[in-house]
Amino acid sequence: MFLGPKITLPVATLYAELHDRSELDQPGSRREGGFAAKRIAGRIYWYRQIWLGPVRQQKAIGPETPELLSWIAQEREKTAAWQQQRKRRQELCRALKAGLGMKVEALFGRVIARLSDNGIFERGAILIGTHAYGCYGPMLGRRLPAQSLTTQDIDIAAGDTIAVAAPEAATPFAKIIEDVDPAFFIVPARVGAVISHALKYKGGEVRVELLAPAEPGREWQPRLIQALAFGAQGVPYLDYLLNAPVRATYLHDDGISVMVPDPARFALHKLIVAANRDAGAQAKARKDIFQAAALIAILAEDRPDDLARAAASLREYPAAYLSLARKGARLLDDETRALLPEGF
Repeated sequence: MFLGPKITLPVATLYAELHDRSELDQPGSRREGGFAAKRIAGRIYWYRQIWLGPVRQQKAIGPETPELLSWIAQEREKTAAWQQQRKRRQELCRALKAGLGMKVEALFGRVIARLSDNGIFERGAILIGTHAYGCYGPMLGRRLPAQSLTTQDIDIAAGDTIAVAAPEAATPFAKIIEDVDPAFFIVPARVGAVISHALKYKGGEVRVELLAPAEPGREWQPRLIQALAFGAQGVPYLDYLLNAPVRATYLHDDGISVMVPDPARFALHKLIVAANRDAGAQAKARKDIFQAAALIAILAEDRPDDLARAAASLREYPAAYLSLARKGARLLDDETRALLPEGF
């Protein structure tokens, strides 16, 4: 059984402060970039510019007028205030990563930051997989083992609410990712399918994938998510994981506000996933079990009621959910398996 050491009170206090600050973020609140003027045919025109990866993007905001200059001055004041707050948040984030022994690759952080700033977590999307698991250490006040935090995948789940909550003018999912760096490209739909559901980084292994609960009889089949203008692969048993998500702060740059699954559901869902993998994916199954075991040990000691509620909720789903979770539990070591709620 692996039970991560508790983080010190000062480190826990840093996370609480950073989380309180990031929780107030709204889509589009990251005031990056600035303003630039161009003289065209004798008139001055103003543009808002930001850097998207290595590419500078400019958006025209109009010809120069006293009103526009006043608005730009106000925006610059707001940006200066945001930059000052951001500096404090960056200090908190750096201290937290040092205290937790965590490393976050810049490309991962930039992707998740761009997704957050485009409001997809506010609209019902949920960060899942190992990047969500990495959020649980500071959230639960424990250090997680470094070997359980490695991944090349960023997995985003389209929750049930995203279809009804997204504004019509929302940026398409693929464009959000491509704007991070033009090296991202849409992975062609697999043979027999017409919908793409992932993007990959050219020359590397980084992959961003959109997932959704499988429709009956269409397990592992991609379907279009209209609100994101992109496909999502239908994954069985995912609906259990996505119920009752919680807000977390992803430790990159100045702290990124995201939605992640409930930690107890994440742990039990990993048992389902491990039991449902085929023989060719046993390395992934071992990682599933390792992550599940780490969270079960932490929750059993610090938040046993959360684990009990997550286990009880499995009985509200079709019998296969609990059956697979029990099958996955048999892959745990005896000490960790004994921590599961009675009757599991």
